[in-house]
Amino acid sequence: MGKFTYEEYATNSTLETYEWDNIWWEKAPDNNTPRALIIGDSISCGYRQLINTEIGGKIYIDGFGTSKALDNPFMISSIDNVIAQQKHTEAIQINNGLHGWHLSLAEYEHHYRIIIDHILTTYPDVPLIIALTTPVRKKDNLDIFDERNHLVLKRNEIAVNIAKEKNIIINDLYSTIAKTPEIYILDGVHLSVEGYLLLAKQCVKVFKKCING
Repeated sequence: MGKFTYEEYATNSTLETYEWDNIWWEKAPDNNTPRALIIGDSISCGYRQLINTEIGGKIYIDGFGTSKALDNPFMISSIDNVIAQQKHTEAIQINNGLHGWHLSLAEYEHHYRIIIDHILTTYPDVPLIIALTTPVRKKDNLDIFDERNHLVLKRNEIAVNIAKEKNIIINDLYSTIAKTPEIYILDGVHLSVEGYLLLAKQCVKVFKKCING
């Protein structure tokens, strides 16, 4: 599934110790099959490839996984750069809750709104999906949520409120795996193949409904 860095301790810096982007275009030469773009974190990189397997070529799922925080000055231009290189885009899903720990909740909401408004304004004909951030568990006891999970829940509340306000589809990835600690690996953040498959199946339902109606 690949390894990605995850900043475990908040700092005052917009940048994490190690920053990364993971960009993927599925079956890039294909101009005819419907496409969707997932903008997310390392979790999205794990389930994106499984969505393509589960959905059986009916929709191609492209990906922009990144450690960039919402206030990263290159976040919006990076999103636009990825979309500009897609053949076409029938849906966009965005999630960003496991990075940018330097942001207060007010700052998080402020920058979340900026990005959502940019996508809605720049790509008005493309359905937007807001995916909720997945839970964080303790490394030494995966049965228990990590202290940082309370921030995940608060950030998800912000995401839900924005989605309801702007009539945006919600993909509840949090609840999908909230009661299955056994699908986590030892860092308490990333998942086993079985865990990513649960998220992939949930995303397939949302994308099929969003694109095919």
